[in-house]
Amino acid sequence: MIVNDKPTRGRRTMNLGCMQCNGKLMAEDGKKLESNITCETYDFSTSEDSTITLVVDSQLIYCHKEVLSIWSKVFKKMFSGDFLEGSASKVVLTDKNYEDMILLLKAIYPPAQPIDDSNVSILLPLIEEYQITSLKIQCENYLLNVDPSLELLITAQTYNFSNLTIKCIEFCRTFTLGELFNDSKVSLINNENLIKILKARINDVEIELRTAQKLCSEKEARFNGCLNEFATIYSNFCNHCKNRKINDECITCLRNYRENVLKKINDFKTQVSKTHIW
Repeated sequence: MIVNDKPTRGRRTMNLGCMQCNGKLMAEDGKKLESNITCETYDFSTSEDSTITLVVDSQLIYCHKEVLSIWSKVFKKMFSGDFLEGSASKVVLTDKNYEDMILLLKAIYPPAQPIDDSNVSILLPLIEEYQITSLKIQCENYLLNVDPSLELLITAQTYNFSNLTIKCIEFCRTFTLGELFNDSKVSLINNENLIKILKARINDVEIELRTAQKLCSEKEARFNGCLNEFATIYSNFCNHCKNRKINDECITCLRNYRENVLKKINDFKTQVSKTHIW
């Protein structure tokens, strides 16, 4: 809905050739300018020098077509000569929340409000709708410093955050299948990302299985080697048959040998448990 009720008047020339970050002026290449100038927070409730009025929730927001067009591809098209909004003085934005739109504008106008936990979830849908690429990049950079989670993966895939998606998939691969599929949010993961998680999990399990098999083989070989060595050097004088080696026909020899083998096994287990091998 467009309202033309504001007469055309003189406009002050605006310097739009620089960007602003947290109150400090920055050049277009991102380098800080040598200046101590700080910016005052823009007042969206005053019409002074404004070139467009946004009507949201029946409330007026005074801003500038030039600024909105630089940041947003959607606003740039809206205010071009091909659309009625290009010559309008007021534009009604339906299905929008006044406080949310103010929050978006504060992230654009100097001193730009930084992206953080207090505004990122509110800004993302608006940033996506109005195609504000630079703010979208800032949102992903902020979220990359947040602890990964299944919920964050859903956000990453919703807004096509490739780096954040990779980070969250790496985190989700640590879940057991029970932990993963018992989470109600798993149904919101798209098939492509779910397959990546499951493939990564299968690969991890295979590595763990091969490692366990190798450890078991090493332990078994060491254990059998100790028993063979013990049998070779076994010497125990038998009072019954008067032999120092095992006499297969002497029950006392066999009993003594069995007792010594069991003792050797227990000693071996005690030794390897202390070295965290068993």
